Amino acid sequence: MVTDAQQPGWADAALADEIALSQLAGETQTVEFKAQFPKQLTDLGKEIAAFATSNAGTILLGIADDGSVTGLEGCEERSARQALVARIEGVCASGVKPAVTPAIRFAVVEGQVVAAIEVPKGKAPVYYSANIPYLRQLTAARPMMPDEVVEAVLAWDQARRGEEASPTNDYLSAMTNILVDVIVRASEIEVRDYGASLDETRYYLGAYARQLRDLAAQAPEDCAGMVAPIRALAEQLDIAAHEELTLGSGFDEMNEAARAAVEQARAITAEFLKPEYFNPQTRTGLDDSLAALVRRHDDLTQRIDALVARCKLDELRSDAGSNGLDLRKIGTFLAILGDPERGAALGAIGARLREIEARETYMDGGRSQQAVIDDLRAANAALQALVSA
Repeated sequence: MVTDAQQPGWADAALADEIALSQLAGETQTVEFKAQFPKQLTDLGKEIAAFATSNAGTILLGIADDGSVTGLEGCEERSARQALVARIEGVCASGVKPAVTPAIRFAVVEGQVVAAIEVPKGKAPVYYSANIPYLRQLTAARPMMPDEVVEAVLAWDQARRGEEASPTNDYLSAMTNILVDVIVRASEIEVRDYGASLDETRYYLGAYARQLRDLAAQAPEDCAGMVAPIRALAEQLDIAAHEELTLGSGFDEMNEAARAAVEQARAITAEFLKPEYFNPQTRTGLDDSLAALVRRHDDLTQRIDALVARCKLDELRSDAGSNGLDLRKIGTFLAILGDPERGAALGAIGARLREIEARETYMDGGRSQQAVIDDLRAANAALQALVSA
């Protein structure tokens, strides 16, 4: 411990004042606390990647989540500080892609050494740790969804070409994301056709209808030709979302409207969202997201026996269904980008996982449960074979 009367020359007094304010405010969009240097380097890498993707931020090593000072043991010594800096530089150079160059400062707070890793907003659209894209959301780093990666790449490309203020590019980017969601969700309504699964799907379709009407009202002049098709799509989504369902009535109308919505959304993408509109970096971002998703799903599959042993079959199915939704979105994006064959193959595997999530199991001596397990393993095998082909 360093006493206040022994403030060393290497300590940054201004940083100590900044840390005191951060302790009062707590973790924010721009400040992350770490009680110690993480044992798993990816725990630090994902925080650095998230700030580089989203906004400049500071990671304080030696401050616990509650704002109390834990300090960095041994860092009163120059050699220990140098070793810590070298470890941080190693994470930034090889654990984060593209590489990041932060500023590193030390301060003494309440007699303890604290380090600040000041991460700049990166020049690349997305940053990865362990091949997973991350962004900062409020007080935490989280993996990016495929549509978020695409949106970030599109925004980056527009900025790079000086097109930040282009209403057309902004509009088409927003339209791409919502059309992908519509195609994926509306095409599921016939297989997720009961209980909470159906309620969830119909909720989303209604939300998409509202968003599309907002987009129609905001269409720039050179996108005026999209307004009528967008409004027609919103009408079909409203029917699918709000058709009254009674015993034996309403389901045919709901399903017909959902099918019409998918056809309309695909027609809009074919006419207005040509593959050449997208920068090659968009495909790179999708490929990176797919690679991370494949690894995540393979890990989930490897844990099947352990999860089932802990009576976590529903949790297993939910996670598999979430992965399936992301697979379907990536597949739909790939089709828009001009790779319909691969997109369809990924979408089929994703649809299989979504069906498994929604499937009922019965008190039948474990047969339906075993069918779920077998089908999950078969879906993963198909996915691994597809991406390695």
